[in-house]
Amino acid sequence: MQLSISKWGNSQGIRLPVAILKKAGINQSDGTKLDVEVKDDEIIIKQQKSDLAKLFDGFDLEKYYQQHPVTKNKNREVDWGESVGDEFDW
Repeated sequence: MQLSISKWGNSQGIRLPVAILKKAGINQSDGTKLDVEVKDDEIIIKQQKSDLAKLFDGFDLEKYYQQHPVTKNKNREVDWGESVGDEFDW
């Protein structure tokens, strides 16, 4: 697909079709923040990670479980008992 650069105020702009955004997994809502970088004469556009996702960058769950073995049956689930309020019943 070819797109054109157009004048937009004192800048230049490219309009990205919805199909391209969907294919890239980018949320289409106004105000979506994007990271843009230039690498080897290419413009790379990525949706910004949420602050929560950034906290877990590089986190290896399997390595964590190796370093912190789960006790009692090696089960990763924790039984917190019966519901006492308006909790969602799985």
